[in-house]
Amino acid sequence: MFGRRSKFGYPELVTPRLRLRLLAPDQAELMLAFRQNNRVFLKPWEPLRTEVYYSKPYWESQLLLLMHGTQPSLHATKSFR
Repeated sequence: MFGRRSKFGYPELVTPRLRLRLLAPDQAELMLAFRQNNRVFLKPWEPLRTEVYYSKPYWESQLLLLMHGTQPSLHATKSFR
């Protein structure tokens, strides 16, 4: 379960029913799909988001920052409700 690494060298947790890992920038469409598919459901708990937040270039840049150990930005967040 522990000690595994993804193809990008990130740690990943693997069980018979789950694989948990960080996404790479070229996988931004997966995060974008998750965010778009859950937008309405998560709305009561999320801060207000700009449309930029729901774009592939935004998630490519955020995942690139994570890949290099840099804190992602929240520039696509307007404010809390």
